[in-house]
Amino acid sequence: MIAFLRRAAFFLLLGLCAKSTAQAVTEAVADAMQDPLRVALITAAPGALYWERFGHNAILIEDRRDGSRRLYNFGWFDFQQENFMLNFVRGRMLYRLAVSDPDYDIAGYREDGRSVWLQELDLDATQKRALADLLNQHAQPGHDEYRYDYYLNNCSTKVRDALDSVLGGQLKAASVARGRGETYRSLSLAYARENPWLAVGIHLGLGPAADRRINFWEEAFLPLRLRDLVAEAQIRDGESGTRPLAPQQRLVVDAARADQVPAPPQWFWIFLIIGLASSAVLEKGLRSMRPGLRALAAGTGAAISLLLGLIGLGLLGLWLGTDHQIAWRNANLWLFSPLCLLLAWPVWRLRNADSVIFAGARHLAALVLVVALLALVAGLLKLNTQAQSAWLALLLPWHLAVWHRLSAHAALPR
Repeated sequence: MIAFLRRAAFFLLLGLCAKSTAQAVTEAVADAMQDPLRVALITAAPGALYWERFGHNAILIEDRRDGSRRLYNFGWFDFQQENFMLNFVRGRMLYRLAVSDPDYDIAGYREDGRSVWLQELDLDATQKRALADLLNQHAQPGHDEYRYDYYLNNCSTKVRDALDSVLGGQLKAASVARGRGETYRSLSLAYARENPWLAVGIHLGLGPAADRRINFWEEAFLPLRLRDLVAEAQIRDGESGTRPLAPQQRLVVDAARADQVPAPPQWFWIFLIIGLASSAVLEKGLRSMRPGLRALAAGTGAAISLLLGLIGLGLLGLWLGTDHQIAWRNANLWLFSPLCLLLAWPVWRLRNADSVIFAGARHLAALVLVVALLALVAGLLKLNTQAQSAWLALLLPWHLAVWHRLSAHAALPR
């Protein structure tokens, strides 16, 4: 009898456990049906190639009903696109939103040695569905392309704006009044520092709009800054409480290329040394009595004058002929004057000690020098807010040397 009661009790407990387990499974399935989506922000560290130097991000959406995982990536472009290079130069590039397998993309980042972070977002079911619907709508053919802007409308700001849209503006409201004193220029040069020619080109081509101090919201043009913004964001939880938008951050790929970004390069002293050395070499070479050395100095000086003038034309073209607003009204035009093109021939004529230099060439060199000096004065008086001290250090000595040699040569007795 006792054995029978023990068996009965065992099977009763087993039944109760099975019922409890079934009830838990049923509740879990019900929860999954009510809130089937999981949403996460995926962020990749900067890569080695120049278009990878600023990192990347995308939105991951998983559906527990069918097990699908879709990565929404606003960073796709096609080199084979019609007029791609022309549109690139004119600032009219078309990027698009693509949907891909997250495992494939993450494997690519791992192969490139780029760290990857995942932040699951604590959105409610309505917000997750709204985000999924918004991304699906933008991913449809005919709606997937957008006009790309390096700072205002890029792959990271599109992700930021999508998240802020379903949050009812909470992300922007919490970040526009805060900043670190960074500018578009300082952040761009910091991230591009590993590729010196890229950094120099960016520094040369950015206009005064790049030197305005930006807030946390604007810093999110960089994927790693958006990752940090999301990590510290608090969103409304009911009537008065708040909760973290991303309670946890997980390192999915731990690689050599992480998020250790150096400070912006400080080029002033290097550029000053180069400027003083090059102007001294020009002076010494053009005073030499050795024809070969004099010709070498004159040829180098003429080539540099041509280069400065061509760069100036390029800066002028960026301002007047493209949609790159960040490059408009570039004060480097005061230093890289297109007028330098007209100085190439007079400088080349300095190879002969008895050549005649027309007065117009001396006046032109004086004009180029005076404009460069005005750039210095405007910077000292804060009339010009563009960061160009390094370029002043590089080119003021050169313009002074060119003017001095043309004037000194004209004063020699014939």
